[in-house]
Amino acid sequence: VTEGCGATALALNIAAEARRLGAEQAVLIELGGRVGRLAVMLGATPRYTTADLMGDMNAVDMAGLRKAVTPVQDGLSILPGPYQSIAPAAPSLQAVHRLLTLAPRLAN
Repeated sequence: VTEGCGATALALNIAAEARRLGAEQAVLIELGGRVGRLAVMLGATPRYTTADLMGDMNAVDMAGLRKAVTPVQDGLSILPGPYQSIAPAAPSLQAVHRLLTLAPRLAN
């Protein structure tokens, strides 16, 4: 996905629609780009970003992932990309795979 193409806005709209249709919890995880926009768009101050977790995803379990997401409103939590600095490097494929394997258990 190219930066500036509207993917973050689209993801927010999909999450809102999922909530409207009855989903109890939506979680948005920002993986693309070296600078995240999700936290800024929502006015959130996240505890952690995807860059914080990607360094050692093998050490992250469900409890750790639950602690890493930031609730931003009723039924919506985020794990944004780095928004105060540029991500040092692209995460490994294994780290992304582990995150995407664990993440669906956070929402319905």
